[in-house]
Amino acid sequence: MSLNIQINTIITSILFGIFLYFMLLLNKKILYHKKKLIKIIGTFIIIFVITILYFILMQIVNNGIFHIYEMICIILGYSLIALKHKK
Repeated sequence: MSLNIQINTIITSILFGIFLYFMLLLNKKILYHKKKLIKIIGTFIIIFVITILYFILMQIVNNGIFHIYEMICIILGYSLIALKHKK
């Protein structure tokens, strides 16, 4: 894998971690809804969209090849925005 593709993958994964933080905030709001059916369907749709979106992004950026550092970058992006958002 070339250096250019690796850098694009890292940047995409960090930005996806930030996106994941906000989507999970939305999911948290859905989980506190009164109706159980809305909780189940809403959570399923959000998780499904997040998963499909990430795989589509990785297909575009690096032909769908998954490396462990992508997961580390997602966690890093999520953690950075969580620290910034809580202050």
